[in-house]
Amino acid sequence: MRSEDSSSGQLDSLLTYWRGLKGDHRAPLRRDIQPKAIKHMLPRICVLEMRGPSLGPKFTLAGTALCAIWGTELRNQPMAALFSAEWRSLFCAAVQAAVAAPCPVVAEVRLRSGDMEIARGKLAFLPLIDDNGTVGKLLGYLDLTLPGRHTVWRNPELDLGEIRLMPDGIKDQVSTRQAIGTTVAPTSESEVPALPAPNRSHLRLVVSQEEPVHEESQG
Repeated sequence: MRSEDSSSGQLDSLLTYWRGLKGDHRAPLRRDIQPKAIKHMLPRICVLEMRGPSLGPKFTLAGTALCAIWGTELRNQPMAALFSAEWRSLFCAAVQAAVAAPCPVVAEVRLRSGDMEIARGKLAFLPLIDDNGTVGKLLGYLDLTLPGRHTVWRNPELDLGEIRLMPDGIKDQVSTRQAIGTTVAPTSESEVPALPAPNRSHLRLVVSQEEPVHEESQG
């Protein structure tokens, strides 16, 4: 089981890696991201592609730990669908802030199933430059301190807590919650399709912090 300190250390390592690739440019190039360099974080890593401002990004790649929590393949799905309805507009605004700056955004998150809190952790968005030369993709990282017992969750959703904009050269991180909270039109339910029904090959069965276990389909 990972401690909160080790989780924070992995996020710091990812931010350092991103800044090293960025150098003097606006953001790193998407094609410069090397999976081997962040191998130990890959289960919780995702790559996102921007769509409309009110839609937020969609997954183009999602790590196994993320798919295991929601019990389905997340590729091509809108990331806003992972959030409870009341937080989707703020989530989209936070992503837009990361792209517009461009700079990393780190948010405190809570994972819950109905009224039951499952875990707390952090969600980071690190902007990337795509092949068109625009900041149209993001490297995402979701790290949650999950319970160590065998657990299956019904309809898990994320809530947002504190959101931080992290521009280079500024010692104190800038809180963005109030600044971005009204910059994006509310996201309607019709704009965010529901996730596919859980697939047994991605059953949300977790036995430890490090490696979610995917139950094989019984056919």
